[in-house]
Amino acid sequence: MGRLGAARDAAGVHGGGEEAEVEAHRRAFGRGECVEHRGAVSGRRRQRLGGPGRARAVQWRAAALVWLGALFGGHGGAHLGRRAPARLVRGGTVALAYALTALFFLRAYG
Repeated sequence: MGRLGAARDAAGVHGGGEEAEVEAHRRAFGRGECVEHRGAVSGRRRQRLGGPGRARAVQWRAAALVWLGALFGGHGGAHLGRRAPARLVRGGTVALAYALTALFFLRAYG
């Protein structure tokens, strides 16, 4: 039995609804400790509240900026990629892949 199961037993939570589940989760993991479950219940709670304080599911301004960046960046990158020597493009791609792998590894385990 994991920490969440032990906290459920200690709190007497067995099918007590969402609030009881959240309380058992907080007792088991504390605030911000459980990366896997962070914000897992808040979506249902937001739907139920439905008020002006509710977070939007999609932030359209940010999505539009990402879309524009991908559109123009992809077009420009393709143009540059065709004109650049193939060896340079391959080497740059491999170097970027190694750098990002190292970065993500360090963030996760370092």
